[in-house]
Amino acid sequence: CSDFYCVTCWSTMHAKGARARHCWSGFAAGAPACALCENAIASFKCEKCGDFLCGDCSKAAHAKGKNREHEQIILRENLDDETATYCRECDVRRGTEKCRLCSAQLCDSCYLFKHTETCDKRNGAKAIAFGVDIDYPTKCAICGRKPDSRCEECDEVYCTWMGKPRCFAKHHAKGNRRTHRLVPYNAMADMERRRREEEETGRKEAEAFEAERARTAAAFERACEEARRAKEEQDELIDAKAEELLAQHILNERAARRLQRFSPQDWLYSIMRKTWRFAEEQQPKKMTVFSSSSSG
Repeated sequence: CSDFYCVTCWSTMHAKGARARHCWSGFAAGAPACALCENAIASFKCEKCGDFLCGDCSKAAHAKGKNREHEQIILRENLDDETATYCRECDVRRGTEKCRLCSAQLCDSCYLFKHTETCDKRNGAKAIAFGVDIDYPTKCAICGRKPDSRCEECDEVYCTWMGKPRCFAKHHAKGNRRTHRLVPYNAMADMERRRREEEETGRKEAEAFEAERARTAAAFERACEEARRAKEEQDELIDAKAEELLAQHILNERAARRLQRFSPQDWLYSIMRKTWRFAEEQQPKKMTVFSSSSSG
């Protein structure tokens, strides 16, 4: 489609249909556009013309005359790190990905779309993950779809469309290839079966883990609730005991005050004070009566 996308929009627009088989090629930020078509990223620079051109425009502009003698320089990304290397496939972009089998440094687009066909152990990581021989191909030799048949003589794998071996017939329409035989190819079916088994096992393990987590969470909540209730009961017992001790302390203080108020010593002192006060009150009256009697 020759359109430009960001990663998210490309995934959205190429999720279904024929676009799902499209490939994309990335480029560095600020990469120059082709000076002629202005619709592609420049891959070459002409030293004589000084123009930045894409591959198709470079071939068309330098196909005749003296332009054929112009020197074309491949535009490569700058490596800002001493340890960085260029992609082994395109040798233009920086290698940011690493093949898990052959350890080749690859750019993101070559890692996704090109290295699968050129790797010494193509699709080996996926095949090893599902227990299939790493030498078994996983794409149709013509269209790239999932294969389900194999040519015995060529040892190439092909897909079928609507139950018909269209790719095999297209590749074996002439010469001695017309006599080749097509046999079933079960590697992809085995991979799919193992994939489903792995997914089912993973799903069951996830469900078991989730159930165990739920049981653990419920047990923890019950333990927390029991601890809370035990603490509340303990607090209630402590409060009741504190109220009982406080009431007993008040009673003791009252009893002590009563004992202090009616102690024998205080009672005796009170009687003596009253007697002395009465004697003092009666003493002047007696003296007055005696003096009056003596004068008569």
